[in-house]
Amino acid sequence: MSDEKNDIHPSSQEQEPVSASAPAHAAEDSSRYEDVVPVSQNSEDAVEDADATVVRDVDAFGPDAEGIGQAPLPREVPGEGRSRRRGRALLALVIVAGIAACLVAATTYGAELWGGKVVPYVVGYTQARATARLEQKGFAVRVRKVASDADADTVTATDPKAGQRRDAGSTVTVSVATPRTVPDVTGKTLAAAKAALRKAGARNFSIAYVASDAEQGTVVATSPAAGAQFASSDEVTIKVAQPYTVPYVVGKDEDAAKSAVAEAGLTASVAYVESSEDAGTVVAADPAP
Repeated sequence: MSDEKNDIHPSSQEQEPVSASAPAHAAEDSSRYEDVVPVSQNSEDAVEDADATVVRDVDAFGPDAEGIGQAPLPREVPGEGRSRRRGRALLALVIVAGIAACLVAATTYGAELWGGKVVPYVVGYTQARATARLEQKGFAVRVRKVASDADADTVTATDPKAGQRRDAGSTVTVSVATPRTVPDVTGKTLAAAKAALRKAGARNFSIAYVASDAEQGTVVATSPAAGAQFASSDEVTIKVAQPYTVPYVVGKDEDAAKSAVAEAGLTASVAYVESSEDAGTVVAADPAP
C-alpha cells in the first residue's frame, strides 16, 4: 500500500501547476481584448479608436498586409517591359530613317540627280559662251535674234528663265542682241509709220511736214534714214508729204525770192519784164501764191 500511495502522490503534484496556470491565460486573454471598442459605442472617439486599431493591426502584419481591404493592384505582365522597349526602339529607328531619307532626297535633288536640270544664268554672256554653258548642262539651244540696246551678240534673256528645272535634252531659247535699225516706212501713213518704229524700239518721235509730189499725208523720209542704227532713247524725225505752196515773193529782190521758192521745195524760173518798179524786184509770180 505504501507503494501505491507513493505513486499517487507524485501525480497529484503534477496537476497542481496546470490549475495554477489557468488564471495566467485568462489574464492574457483579457489584456488581448482591451483595445476592442464596444459595438454600442457610436461616438467619433470610438470610430477614431477603431481606425487606429486597424492601422496597428495592419502594421503588425507587415508590408504584405497593405493591400488588405483594397482591390488588388495589377501586376506587370511578364515580358511587357521588354515589348515596350522594343516598340520605342523601333519608333526611334523609323524616325531616324525618315530624317536620313529626307536628307538624301534633298542632297540628290540639289545635285540634280533627279527632278531635272536647273537652267543656268547666262544673261550677259556672248552667244558662244552661253551656248557652251547650256549644252554642258545637257540642254539643246535655240538662238533668237532680237533688236536691243545691249551690246551686240550678248544674251538678253532665256526661255525658260534661269533657275527653273527642265529635263535633260530640253530646248532652251536664248535671245541674242542685235543693233536696232530704223525700218523703212516710206509711203506709209503717219500712224502706220509710228507703229513700225515703235516695234523697232523707237520711243521718241518728231513730225516734219515737207512739200512733196507724194500723196499728201504719207511719209517721204525719216531721220535717221532707213537702215541706220539707233538706240531706243534717240529721237526719230518722220517727214510727211504735203502739197507744195508757192511763197509770196512779190516786192522781194531776185535773190531773196529765189531762196524762198527753194525753201518751199520749188525751183525758181526768172523772167525779166519792163516795169515802173525798181529794177531787180519781183513784180509777179506764176503760179500765184
